[in-house]
Amino acid sequence: MKFKAIFIVFNLVIVFSFAFIFFMPLLMLGQEYFPLMLEQNLIPALLFIFTFIIINSYFLSNWKLFNLLEAENWPRLIEFLEEEIFTRNRVRGSYIKMLINAYLLSSAIEKITALEAHIAEKKPLLINRYAIHFGIPYLLKMPAGEAENYFSRLIAAPKVHSRLWVEWNYAFSLMQQHKFKDAREILMAVAERKRDHLLLLLTLYLLDSFSSNDAAVAATVSTGCEYLKKRYTQKNFQKKLERSHNNIEVLLLSRIFNDALGWLFRPEPEIDLESTSPRIIN
Repeated sequence: MKFKAIFIVFNLVIVFSFAFIFFMPLLMLGQEYFPLMLEQNLIPALLFIFTFIIINSYFLSNWKLFNLLEAENWPRLIEFLEEEIFTRNRVRGSYIKMLINAYLLSSAIEKITALEAHIAEKKPLLINRYAIHFGIPYLLKMPAGEAENYFSRLIAAPKVHSRLWVEWNYAFSLMQQHKFKDAREILMAVAERKRDHLLLLLTLYLLDSFSSNDAAVAATVSTGCEYLKKRYTQKNFQKKLERSHNNIEVLLLSRIFNDALGWLFRPEPEIDLESTSPRIIN
């Protein structure tokens, strides 16, 4: 009902504003000058009416979708979007994202694989665009070997969105199979690119498991941690995590992120001055 009320109020405000501006010369100048003003403003008025019709047509054509989203009716939303994508072959990016999110909210992750197969057949380039979304079943449900195959293909593919996240996922799948050497190389490369601070935190957290036996990794982890701690307090970083609701992988890995955040801002070990200072022997 909220969406319906907003739609009605929006239309009333627009129509009233247009009528007020359009007929104001009639009220201010009288009937003599109104035809002249009408002639001068006819094209802007027609453009306004055309735009108004386009906007309303968009909302009316998506009325059912918006109502289902507002009601959070995930089963009906899934049914609607599956009919649009699979039956009517209306493969749109917005539909893909909404359907995958609805699958997650309905605990129907396995259906993402069928959606991936359909999109790969109809519009394969959209797989690259929504690589992280389609990678969810590989991360959460499938064997690590299948995740490795999926993400390795994407690393070599052109125009892949969120490529750094794809590389991290690939390294994570390698670690699950105890292919630590290959995973280390990829994670070190990801850590060098500090554009995404959330991803950097996650990368350093995984790399830390190598640091005790690898001086180069230990140096990278230490430098990366100092880089992040100069820019954030733990509270600020937590807020950054909470604001990153648009990144579906941040939501899925929230527990690991919380562990990584606690690791980054862990208290420094206290130094026992008595044990480290030289003893004076009489």
